Amino acid sequence: MKIVPLPTPVEVSQPTTIRSTVTPTFGGAPCRRCLKNVALNEDVLLVSYNPFLPENRDTPYSGPGPIFVHADECPWYDGTQDNELGIPTKYHARSLTARVYDAGNMMVWSKVVEGKKLMETLKTEVFGDPELEAEYVHVHFTGPGCFAFKVVP
Repeated sequence: MKIVPLPTPVEVSQPTTIRSTVTPTFGGAPCRRCLKNVALNEDVLLVSYNPFLPENRDTPYSGPGPIFVHADECPWYDGTQDNELGIPTKYHARSLTARVYDAGNMMVWSKVVEGKKLMETLKTEVFGDPELEAEYVHVHFTGPGCFAFKVVP
């Protein structure tokens, strides 16, 4: 299995959906490109993002939501940085929601799971179950519901 940050490009041509800001005072805003937490008071962009676009327009699950990205370029997460249990260690203590979709972009399974158990849960309960016909997973932060990353087998 592989984690894919921002599976579609961030649309920056619609300025009404982008806000230049600093990391919220509660901190812990994860950049969806590098998957690292943005430092307190660091410049970030708060962007409306739809992880289904542009290729998966044919699903009722498609819809935008807010995500943070560093204002300045940062390296894309490639699975080799800070990776333990198949997921960045900073995600281990987070509550994540896995939403599993089939080839027709229809949700076939979902579950709230502790971050450190995510990849094992997906391996055994999702990609290990041929009846699900799982094509990909969108992972969201459970509390705010923001898109975190995509997982592919």
